[in-house]
Amino acid sequence: MFQLKRYRGIAAVSAGLLVWLAILDIFLTAVAGFSGRWLPNAEVPTDTTVYQVTGAKLSEMLAKPEQVGVGTDHPFGVLLGQSSLGASVDSEALAEYDGLPMRWLNLHGWGSSVNLVGDVAELLFLSGLKPNVVVIGINPFMLIGMNFPTQHALQAADEGKRLKPWIWVYNNRFAVNQAGRVLTHRTKLELCRMFGFGIGAIYPPPSDHSKPSPRKRLAPESPAMQAQRLELYRKLGFFEPQRYRPDSSNARTLVKLIRESRKRGAKVCIVLMPESSAFRRQVPVQGERCFAEINRLSFPDDPVPIYDLRDRISDDMFTDVVHPNVDAMRPISMLVGRCVGDLLSEHPSPERLRSEDALATGKEATGRDQTSAR
Repeated sequence: MFQLKRYRGIAAVSAGLLVWLAILDIFLTAVAGFSGRWLPNAEVPTDTTVYQVTGAKLSEMLAKPEQVGVGTDHPFGVLLGQSSLGASVDSEALAEYDGLPMRWLNLHGWGSSVNLVGDVAELLFLSGLKPNVVVIGINPFMLIGMNFPTQHALQAADEGKRLKPWIWVYNNRFAVNQAGRVLTHRTKLELCRMFGFGIGAIYPPPSDHSKPSPRKRLAPESPAMQAQRLELYRKLGFFEPQRYRPDSSNARTLVKLIRESRKRGAKVCIVLMPESSAFRRQVPVQGERCFAEINRLSFPDDPVPIYDLRDRISDDMFTDVVHPNVDAMRPISMLVGRCVGDLLSEHPSPERLRSEDALATGKEATGRDQTSAR
């Protein structure tokens, strides 16, 4: 027979613990509030999967017998960016079109912010690799970035009271979870720096060396979905001219990326990745001008070449407003290859890559693909 007296002590302790946790939660709600604003630069933290994939790519490169990069006989190039770069450039195709015996590594992440590109580049710099070329493939809106408190507020508004803002643990679950992961990552990086461990000590190369399955063509977003996405970007401030400033957090990170890459002997260029016309029309001209202003203020004697590919593919080649479909990768890779060739010429001139040249290049790449498929 069940005897309640035997469990009275456990029940009392459990009830007391719940009351204590409730009081602690109420205290945190009153004193701390929403913790998202404590995140660095108020950005959504870099996904830990990005660190793992990037670290594994770098470790695999370091494990190969031949030396690559500056000071060796094997030139080495790195692509830094976010998901729009990953959807646009195939590193193997780029190696075909750059006209050089260059090996390429695409270290794109995701998150739509230059600050998050900096997180990925930090692993590159820690690895000790010295690329001959660094291509920073980004979009102007990444100078504004994805503000996590703003996103959280928009999500809360969309979901009504489902986020339960009066329950601190629930309201801050994502920020606390990601902050813990980022802290673990930072601790690993510091241990590597202090004790000279290689990048492979924390992110070893994958044991399975089979190639990932090829990308498949995705159905383009519907007009309604596209309009919804554009409205979200409007609320995040991507279309506000005053938000594009050369002294912003993301702009400062871009300057740091360029300086750190050049310090290691790399030639650096910025490639503005393709955007659909619906999105591009709403981005203010200040977005493009901000890059020129960064050059004027930070690199007056040796400006970074900036290649604008935003209008180089047609709208039917996008899955959404900023991510090209798989059939656009080869034409875009060819265009980036032309940018690299220009960068390494005696007098880099970004304006040399004009729209008509890009269109001809894109048709040439598409024609080659069709011929090889027969």
